[in-house]
Amino acid sequence: MLADSKRCFESNCRAEIYPLASYEVLSRPHRLEAGFYASEGYRAAQAMERSGFPMATVKDFADVRWYGVQKRIFVKDPNHGVPYLDTSGMMEARPQPTLLLSKTQTRNLSFFVVRKGTILMSMSGTVGNICLVDERMDCWAVTVDALRIAPDENDMLGLVYCYLQSPIGQFLIKRSQSGSVVTHIYEEDIKTLPIPRVPRNLRQELNRLILEASRLRVQANLLIDSAIYGTSGFISAPEQGLFEEDARRVFDLSFYKMQMVLREEGFNRLDSHYYEPEGLQIREKIKETGQWDYLCNVTENIVLVPKTFVPGVFKVEPEYGLPFFTGKELFKSRVIPFTFITSRKRRDLDRLIVSDGMTLITCAGTVGKVIYVRKQLTGSAVTHDAIRVIPGEKLSAGYIYAFLNSPAGQLQLRRCKYGSVIPRLHKRHIERIVVPVPPDKGASIGAIVDNAFDLFSLASKDEGDAINLFLDSVMLGQRETEARWGEGY
Repeated sequence: MLADSKRCFESNCRAEIYPLASYEVLSRPHRLEAGFYASEGYRAAQAMERSGFPMATVKDFADVRWYGVQKRIFVKDPNHGVPYLDTSGMMEARPQPTLLLSKTQTRNLSFFVVRKGTILMSMSGTVGNICLVDERMDCWAVTVDALRIAPDENDMLGLVYCYLQSPIGQFLIKRSQSGSVVTHIYEEDIKTLPIPRVPRNLRQELNRLILEASRLRVQANLLIDSAIYGTSGFISAPEQGLFEEDARRVFDLSFYKMQMVLREEGFNRLDSHYYEPEGLQIREKIKETGQWDYLCNVTENIVLVPKTFVPGVFKVEPEYGLPFFTGKELFKSRVIPFTFITSRKRRDLDRLIVSDGMTLITCAGTVGKVIYVRKQLTGSAVTHDAIRVIPGEKLSAGYIYAFLNSPAGQLQLRRCKYGSVIPRLHKRHIERIVVPVPPDKGASIGAIVDNAFDLFSLASKDEGDAINLFLDSVMLGQRETEARWGEGY
């Protein structure tokens, strides 16, 4: 019995031993945690130092700038403002500016505006998040809490980007951060990071892959834009707009109107945003088309998952569990899991797993954000703070995503939020959303959405291939890398 227990223990437990010289502990950053030296990043950084490549610093390949704290003035008129992103917004695959930075009243506006080909890095709070400014973001404004890293030469972009995104770069970035409550990193920390000089042919290949990934994401976003625009065509002529001008200004609420809403939607609400004229008017416009239904009638099911981490669900090492995504991680341009979970009971995991064609809607905190499950997320576990809209045969899965992401869908989602501190949505709110039903059941728009998310998957693959190519060259060392890519630098 004891022998069986010992074998069971040995098969489920392991110890990893790494030799460590004393000078490594005594040198910067003077860490004593075993996990620090056993991390993938630390070992990769050590491999880079032993690779034999001639070493440089980031400032040798790129201009790194931080403009300091700057005053911001926001406006509402798009004609007088520049689209503005914070550090979380810039990381999304589909960045959506919600603020406009004044063109005339913002001092040093050029400090905020970013150009295509610039690498952005978050430098406060969660430091080291990396983003490449693509054609869509060109000339947008981005918070000065993001470092601007502009490669000096055209073929240096791929190398610098892959280095900063790799476990090596991320390890060295986070090692350099400072601050006990809110962590920070500064331009000098990044300028002095060591980076290998790799053969020119390898640099060009890294550059090609990263630029191709950027191009694919821009193309995917254009397709989604066209799909969303197409959904409004079933409501009214797009050039006429969705709303009457008076509806934006007049707020007329009577007891009769409250009773009408109660009878239709089943909610007796007193919060003002639930009766905003735009939200009520868009529902009426959709009904005027004559081809509409409630979302619950054109889908197979709408599921609100109970609390996730209940007894029986555990966080584990990657090789032992399913990838798990939080609400923020769902929308990033690189959909990479950082958490893995498992359970003694399969049903505890099954309720969290998402499948192809689902539309996920965030229902806590920042409510109403919508993402489509296609390839990258399929088969993964997703937070309980995302309501699952499971498509049926009555309406295309991609069309459901496009409509819920459109102004008409977003207005209906946001008007139903409740809670004063942490806003929330309930599945009952989602079920009563009014949806236009096109003659082809949304098949044409759904195909566009499917194509767009396939492009997102290809972009992630190209970017991942580039980062792995850089890491492989470091692990192989200078001699073997030059044998494959040539000796020209």
